[in-house]
Amino acid sequence: MRCVEKRELMENIGENVRSIRNERKITQEQLADMVDKNASSITRIEAGYRMMSVESLVAVANALGVSCDALIHGKDGTVSMENIIHLLQGQPRETVESVERIIRVCLKEFASDEKGK
Repeated sequence: MRCVEKRELMENIGENVRSIRNERKITQEQLADMVDKNASSITRIEAGYRMMSVESLVAVANALGVSCDALIHGKDGTVSMENIIHLLQGQPRETVESVERIIRVCLKEFASDEKGK
């Protein structure tokens, strides 16, 4: 798994908080009230200037109706893809090709499972 620098983590969390808050049509002031913070704290978090405590992260996630993971990693799967790429880097070509075949089989199975529901 790729090690994320503190600054990058703060920026990612801030972007995700802002994005999800905007999707929910919640103002910074409303979110601040929901988590017992002041609006300037939310502004600094969203700008990536302030790291939240674990308690605050949980409170913000609950207020926005998402998991802590969604605030840390986002919803687009980018981090998962980066992790997969990282795991495959430096592997022999045969291993990468085998993993690709396994993924194709899994995707095909999941697609057929979804059709059967």
